[in-house]
Amino acid sequence: MEKVKTNCIQENQITNNLYKVDDQFEDFLKSIELDGILEPLIIQPLNDKEGEYEVVSGNRRLRAARELNLKEVPVVIQETKLLSEELSIAHQQYREKKPSEILREVLNIKERYGLKQGVRSDLNPKVKKGQELKKKMVKKHSKTKIDKLVKIDKYLKVLSKDDPTVYDNELHRLDKSGSIDGTRKRLEKKVKESENRKKVGDTFEIIREKIKVYQKSSENLSEINDNSVAAIVTSPPYYDVRDYKLGKNQLGHDLSADDFVNRLVSHFDDCKRVLRKNGTMWVVIGDYVKDYGYTAVAEKFLVKMLENGWILHDKIIWVKNNPVYTSSNRCVLANEFIYVFKKNKFVHYDESWVKNHQENIGFVKLGNEKLKSVFDFRDNIVKTNVANNYSLRKECEKKGFNLTHDATFPISIPSIAIMTSSKPGDLILDPFNGTGTTGQSTLHLGRKYIGYELNPTFIKQTEIRIDMPFEDDLEIAA
Repeated sequence: MEKVKTNCIQENQITNNLYKVDDQFEDFLKSIELDGILEPLIIQPLNDKEGEYEVVSGNRRLRAARELNLKEVPVVIQETKLLSEELSIAHQQYREKKPSEILREVLNIKERYGLKQGVRSDLNPKVKKGQELKKKMVKKHSKTKIDKLVKIDKYLKVLSKDDPTVYDNELHRLDKSGSIDGTRKRLEKKVKESENRKKVGDTFEIIREKIKVYQKSSENLSEINDNSVAAIVTSPPYYDVRDYKLGKNQLGHDLSADDFVNRLVSHFDDCKRVLRKNGTMWVVIGDYVKDYGYTAVAEKFLVKMLENGWILHDKIIWVKNNPVYTSSNRCVLANEFIYVFKKNKFVHYDESWVKNHQENIGFVKLGNEKLKSVFDFRDNIVKTNVANNYSLRKECEKKGFNLTHDATFPISIPSIAIMTSSKPGDLILDPFNGTGTTGQSTLHLGRKYIGYELNPTFIKQTEIRIDMPFEDDLEIAA
């Protein structure tokens, strides 16, 4: 081992291209500052420049030395070899790699050795060598992980439209999250949404006698008369979970939880105008974890609604028997709140239909005790499974669409609200229509419906939902 002046060494550009993003460099720099460079760089002489060298392994250490103004660095000088991606990968094999780095290695091997579907390795030594390298990667990282990363690359090529900045930004986001499967699912949905939009177009509405879904923001409910809505039943977009690229009117992608809550509360201002004096508004809202803690969105929303003049008439807890598991050092989030608001003291709030075991509510008789338990909310708890969208997904596929909206509640949730707060023939409103679960329940219970939705694809899926043969898709509590 010897020392060479830092300004006489240049970085290995092949390695830089393979391993572009380095989120941990700041921490690495601090360790070098405290302990020095403990492992020498491997370098080789530049053939055409006497006294100058190129890094074979150690780009990060060289970069850190320059940042810290170190004049010399410890090195091991090897004979000059032709640098290649294969050599760079070999020198990086013991370093813990980020998902994007593994992906770039896989893509490099595929491209360099011509690995394509159907190519025979027994007839091509180059292909055989590539397959051997790929097998080594599979052994180290697992076939499942590599297959998911290759799918991420496939989706990114579609979404980025050959824009390297978009592609690299998404890989940086992947490395930051560390969730390969979550990224794959998110990008797959984006691709499907893009395919749906091509088929539906930029505008789509449903205008029928008993159901109308307008493609616009529900901040302005100009299509609805004052004091005409018996009940408003809705589940607003979750905060900071999905971005449907619908512009400034889209809720959920605000800068902070407080900004989201403030926008959501003001969004309901015109709902107060159209709601009957004895009407109620049912809002399903949940919480989620961000930056290692709960956002308390539901609680903040309740406080702001009260400050904005709404009266809280009732509070129900929706408990999910099969919640989506989230890996963390806290309980699985298995509930959401149903807040029932009103604008006057006295409202139409009739629970008598629950008491009658034989009451026919349009699509199911409550004579079955299990069914009755789903609808009986009088102890302020509703227990269901999460929504089962299997039938709608299959129906959408028949029509050539992909169901991409999974954040729906089971039909029992809006049915409870509609039966309790309205009568046959009344008008029901959902200012955040989604794929129309509230609309489906409304029609089957003999009411009229108006929904508002910014996404034309979701309105098309609403049309498919309300036109499909109705099935008893209630998610029964165990």
